[in-house]
Amino acid sequence: MMNENCKYSEQITKFGGLAVRIVLGLIFVIAGFGKLMDGAQMFTGMLDGMGFPLAVVFAWLVTVIELVGGILLILGFWDKIVASLLAIIMLVALFMVHLGSWNEAKYPLLLSVLLIKYIGSNKCGGLLTMCKMKKH
Repeated sequence: MMNENCKYSEQITKFGGLAVRIVLGLIFVIAGFGKLMDGAQMFTGMLDGMGFPLAVVFAWLVTVIELVGGILLILGFWDKIVASLLAIIMLVALFMVHLGSWNEAKYPLLLSVLLIKYIGSNKCGGLLTMCKMKKH
């Protein structure tokens, strides 16, 4: 009975990693695409208004990391590296923008925790991850 439970747990972990990777990827693709649609102007304005240095550069950097990183996360390419970059973006957003209000902080906090958990979870992020496919 114990071995059977371990077998099912292993399968759930594989599918769970895939589901988390795809959902997180979609969230960031949508966020990055939204910033891209206005040429990152609104995001640049927000960063500039906060006194963020090189607001235009950072706005475009975040936009590209969210959009391309989200796609790479979905596909399973460089998933741990991409998740690390996205976690940094979310932690900066949490502490620089959203920390004053629980209603604003809970979304970037949840994404940060999920990304950090994903980074530290297992060698690869579930099924259909490129790092596993290379080994076979």
